[in-house]
Amino acid sequence: MALVLTLALAGCGRGPEAGPVPGVGQAFPAGPVRTLEGRAARLPLAGRHSLVNVWGTWCAPCRRELPALQRLAERLPAGWQVLGLSVDREGDAVQEYLLDRGVRYPNFLDPGRTIAEGRLALPAYPATFLVGPQGRILWGTLGARRWDAPGVPEALEAVARGEPGARRRLEALLPPDRRRAGAAAPFPSGGALPSRTIPSQAAGALANIARFP
Repeated sequence: MALVLTLALAGCGRGPEAGPVPGVGQAFPAGPVRTLEGRAARLPLAGRHSLVNVWGTWCAPCRRELPALQRLAERLPAGWQVLGLSVDREGDAVQEYLLDRGVRYPNFLDPGRTIAEGRLALPAYPATFLVGPQGRILWGTLGARRWDAPGVPEALEAVARGEPGARRRLEALLPPDRRRAGAAAPFPSGGALPSRTIPSQAAGALANIARFP
């Protein structure tokens, strides 16, 4: 059953009509990326379940969920990892930012936004993907989430196993961060972003979303 993507208002975005994005079952683009030290690299996705968080230091919702992602990373079982993909240009600034906030999971750079806005065509940040050991997307969400909520590691494992209803149960455990108006929703299964289908109340909220710098 296809998953429907609606615009995540608890994020920093440019609007709902951002073009196609890879959906459930499609490959997550592992590169090209750079390390925070500036070296060419690819995301280390093979052989592990990965939660890949695409974010930027200028994005307030992104910054809010980083501590929860670190706490989740500390609770994940063996064979699982959290990876960050920052769309900032300066690795030194990102590294200092993460160190100051105690974020220790690996982070990489997408300084030209080749992956975030080119390959994925993301309409908003943050965006988080559950990627399987073969590099394929199992689930994804836009908007800041409370990743340290009880039961999230077990729910992620259930999604990875393909259990019926697992995605729905995971989303029920992950309320959006409501310190600013907004919501988040799953990525579509193998489809494109819906065009001109945003409800009027959501469209009105777009005026309060930060644009891409």
